[in-house]
Amino acid sequence: MEAHKVLGCGFLEAIYQESLALELTERGIPYLREVEMPVSYKGQPLNTTYRADFICYDTVVVELKAISKLAAPKRLKSSTTSKPPDHPSACS
Repeated sequence: MEAHKVLGCGFLEAIYQESLALELTERGIPYLREVEMPVSYKGQPLNTTYRADFICYDTVVVELKAISKLAAPKRLKSSTTSKPPDHPSACS
């Protein structure tokens, strides 16, 4: 949230990802970036892998999404916000 708070809206996901990496490093949070993980379907390994944006503490998967606007149902599902949706400086 700090990266978004400082940068604001409108950047590509790669900008927020690099900023979050700096933030995690500054806070001493161990992480790996762009980690490829195998995926299987009904016991069969798939050729396509899943690439996690970050894995923190070797267990927490963090995925970033840069979008121009959250639809109302997604706002309700979002568990962390830095400002209420109707705040003047919140992204619209």
